[in-house]
Amino acid sequence: MELITDPGVLLAGAAQVRAALTGRGLVCRGPGGAAGWAAEVQLLQQESGLWWSGGVDEYAATLLAGCDGTRSLGALLAVLAM
Repeated sequence: MELITDPGVLLAGAAQVRAALTGRGLVCRGPGGAAGWAAEVQLLQQESGLWWSGGVDEYAATLLAGCDGTRSLGALLAVLAM
């Protein structure tokens, strides 16, 4: 994988965000109830190779969930900044 160091390329490119997250997953865990369920824990998890996971806050989880290659990182950050 190529390391991207130019902020303009990183913020404008959607494909790079998708490629960087390939092989990783966002896992949300929490209790279910009558009104549905609420995430209490969000983990970024390595799904291939050497297994690894680490906690992320709700903002990072929201950002990562949007990294599907359809929007640029700049667009995703703009939504979080609102």
